[in-house]
Amino acid sequence: MTQLSLKKPSWPQLFKKGMVKTLNGMGIMTTELSPPSKEFVEFAKLAKQALLDVGCAFGSATFPAVENGSTVIACDIEKQHLDFIAEHVDRDQKDHLRLLQASFPHELSFPAHSLSGIHIAMVLHFMTGEEIEASLRKCFEWLERGGKIFVVNMTTDLGIYRNDDLKSEYLRRQRLGHKWPGEIQQRAFAREDWANQLPELAHFLDSEQLRCVLEEIGFVLEWMDYFCYQDIPDEYKTNGKEYIGLVAQKF
Repeated sequence: MTQLSLKKPSWPQLFKKGMVKTLNGMGIMTTELSPPSKEFVEFAKLAKQALLDVGCAFGSATFPAVENGSTVIACDIEKQHLDFIAEHVDRDQKDHLRLLQASFPHELSFPAHSLSGIHIAMVLHFMTGEEIEASLRKCFEWLERGGKIFVVNMTTDLGIYRNDDLKSEYLRRQRLGHKWPGEIQQRAFAREDWANQLPELAHFLDSEQLRCVLEEIGFVLEWMDYFCYQDIPDEYKTNGKEYIGLVAQKF
């Protein structure tokens, strides 16, 4: 993967090292691009149709994707996030940017086969299992043949939680036969300074669950792996499996 050296705006004040607090209590935006987000930005150089950045926050992936020449639809439920992007995008790139305030996926509608790529970072982990399935099915419909999705999701190893307790709850639900054992009321397990920055529900997904859902819908995995951001506080790093990322394609 090529190294990115693209321009970035001055982000709003950091919540924690490498983390910008969202303005709607839906977690954070990392200032460092994840492996799937980097792939999304590189893909922008090749995309023939528009790209969709779901839950774009302040635009960490939107800005470089636009700079790489693609038309990007930046979607978020928080208007102030979109206002920030509108204010900071270069004037000569405004024609390649569309801002869309909407909830994913219920308030979104695109013609079939009309998008080349969809970036979904730090979004699915705030949805129920049924919502995740419905969302990915819509993505499959919206993507052109050869189009790709780029996904980032947190796991039970992320150190903003009491991991032993969280994993125990995950395994308990798994033993009880829950279809979505990672669909957990998370605030009881979050560190005190995170409780008010997260919604009540979180959905912790592993590689096998993601693989099954994607393949059932029709996606073909290009790659999937666990990772951790380097530019976040060390106290949130545990074993290198704090997040899971993937790129999948529609054929």
